[in-house]
Amino acid sequence: MKRVHQNLKFLSDEEIIEIHNTSLKILENIGCYVPHYKILEILDGRHGVNIDLNKKIVKFEKKYVEEVLKGAPKSFEVVPAYFENRFKVGDGVLKLWMNYTQDMCDWVNHERKLCSNEDMMKGIILGNILPFVGTNNVVAAPEGIPSEVADIYCWYMLYKYSAKACNSFIYNLHSARYILEMAISMAGSVEDLKRKKNLMYFAESISPLRWGTHTLDIMLLYSQYEIPIFLGPILSSGGSGPVTLAGSLALANAEILSGIIILNALNEKQPIIYPVLTTPMNMRTAMISFGAPEMALLSAAGVQIANFYGFPSSGNVHLSDSNIADFQYGYEKAATFSLALAAGMEMWGIIGYSAAGHMGTNPGLSSLEGITLDNECFGYMTRILNGIEVNKDTLAYNVIKEVGIGGNFLATHHTADRFKNELWNPDIFVRQSYSEWLASGKRTAVENTIERTDKIIKDNWPCEKVIDSSKEKELDKIFNSAKKHMLDK
Repeated sequence: MKRVHQNLKFLSDEEIIEIHNTSLKILENIGCYVPHYKILEILDGRHGVNIDLNKKIVKFEKKYVEEVLKGAPKSFEVVPAYFENRFKVGDGVLKLWMNYTQDMCDWVNHERKLCSNEDMMKGIILGNILPFVGTNNVVAAPEGIPSEVADIYCWYMLYKYSAKACNSFIYNLHSARYILEMAISMAGSVEDLKRKKNLMYFAESISPLRWGTHTLDIMLLYSQYEIPIFLGPILSSGGSGPVTLAGSLALANAEILSGIIILNALNEKQPIIYPVLTTPMNMRTAMISFGAPEMALLSAAGVQIANFYGFPSSGNVHLSDSNIADFQYGYEKAATFSLALAAGMEMWGIIGYSAAGHMGTNPGLSSLEGITLDNECFGYMTRILNGIEVNKDTLAYNVIKEVGIGGNFLATHHTADRFKNELWNPDIFVRQSYSEWLASGKRTAVENTIERTDKIIKDNWPCEKVIDSSKEKELDKIFNSAKKHMLDK
């Protein structure tokens, strides 16, 4: 796959600098709330950092911020815990990352549902089998697992069954410690963990301009092990941020920059991902709108800002506000994703998401079928990214000369040898004449998605473990210890 190039620009270079300078003014004159004495102690005394210990407000001078940005790591490699199929973050190659939601939706009955343990395992199977999925995650926390250990359980199952790198949620510092212990066990040692980076954490600030104590706790712990951290305020334009898109971008950027500065103070080698998560608010419902045109604008512009600093970017695109997989669903997903991709987004951060407004909820719901369909869409977009190869062979002058005027290229060796690589062929999308479509039962892409999902799961059920018995015993010991400690408190 070719590198993602930044070609589409909604912001001029001058406008990006204006947003950057506004973010610096926010950090220098307003600051951010950092309720963590250890981190305040680490920041205190640094030239360019001003702290009000009573209010726990930290302000950063412009020169200090820009010095940190110059030296912060811009790329790193991730190696799955049990495999060597590594991939690099920061190389500009598009990546597909599964993500987690609270509940699920059933595409057959159009119903919201709780996630069962079986549903979770089915999601891991899809992540393992579908070729374009880069990192595996649980679709949702299974029903019946105590909330105190739900995040630990999900990591425990991913480490046991995922053939790919893992990425899931972490609730608090207690969970973070047990999950870290699992990651070290899977990697082999602390040094191997630093090399493999088979654990990631999403650190979300609380807009506007606040950091949660538990988030800072985990950032402090994980920075010691150089664990990749996403810094992602999910700021809403008109809610937790200004209604103007430029103002929201400046505020969200200020919060991300504050996280970069904090992490850099904790460990200068700390890997960082710049998520683009700012969303518009529906002023009629006070809910965020994932499929709005402003979402496309905010995502593409956010990618430009991340590229301005040189950080790898991810985002909440390819989502929809529709309650079913209909025309609106496809249009909103394609519009937001394609524009962010054209701007240079490297990581498609949420896949398997169903409609953002499904059954009146927000944010969205995971669906097994959505993962399969997103994988198909990724194949479509990958073909576009691969572009047009121009060389002596592809220009095909000799073939054109051989076929001549009025001939046909279908039966040539040139076509037979090259069509599979040149022309993308879908598994799910419908490409039939009207008569063929009628004869096949008027099947839709949604019906094909449901059938394809069921077949993948059936052919690979039950999900097989990817670790040996000794590693499994280590994981079992850690998880059982976590259950005893967390549930007996």
